[in-house]
Amino acid sequence: MCGRIVDDLTTEQISHHYRVVEPARPGVEHRPNYNLRPTGMLRAVRLDADGQRELAALRWGFVPHWSREVPKQAWINAKAETIAEKGMWKKAFAERRALVPVTGFYEWQKLSGGKKQPFYIFLPDGAMTFAGIWETWHEGKEDELVSGAVATAEPSKEFERFHDRQVVILHGRKEQDAWLDPDTDPEKLLKLLRPLPAGHLQFRPVGPAVNALGSHGPECIEEGMIDAPAKPLKIRRPARQEKPPSSQGELL
Repeated sequence: MCGRIVDDLTTEQISHHYRVVEPARPGVEHRPNYNLRPTGMLRAVRLDADGQRELAALRWGFVPHWSREVPKQAWINAKAETIAEKGMWKKAFAERRALVPVTGFYEWQKLSGGKKQPFYIFLPDGAMTFAGIWETWHEGKEDELVSGAVATAEPSKEFERFHDRQVVILHGRKEQDAWLDPDTDPEKLLKLLRPLPAGHLQFRPVGPAVNALGSHGPECIEEGMIDAPAKPLKIRRPARQEKPPSSQGELL
């Protein structure tokens, strides 16, 4: 699963890396957010009506075009196993895919006593790109609501300690281009929806700031512990299975 995001990238960095052609849509330039929550605004690279890349702002919480109202539950993650078939996702998967650039994200590991230790998860050589989908919703509103979700898959071995789902990270320009290309075969797209192999991600235990509703600054990613355990917290660091992605770090 992925429910908290860090985004401190500038519009210029995103536009340069993803070869954005069209002017940025309103709302994409914002202050760095180190604790972006569901219903917040994601930045996403998508194709416009002419097939040109543009940078847009999406409400993080998918609203299907056929919905009568904005759901109370924020549908932030789309399962890879059902994204091409489930009524909520399949049209967006087929026609409205997007690249969601972020600096990193958070997950929580359960500790003894019921407490949870937050971890900041990132790539050592730069930002990462989530596989996203988007949708436009009107339903009697003058102003359209553009929303989105990010894909998740079954976790890698190193990620199982956090959750039974892991966000899909598209590593390398080839994968990113294929995800955005409207002519990519659906079977090839589905093959992209798998977890990043163990050994690529780095995990930093962070303090309680990320749990505070009003915390959005860099203190959220500072190393720390919720409550120092009697024994040092064991962080499994599997041996690398393959070379880390070479093009993720180009954003920074």
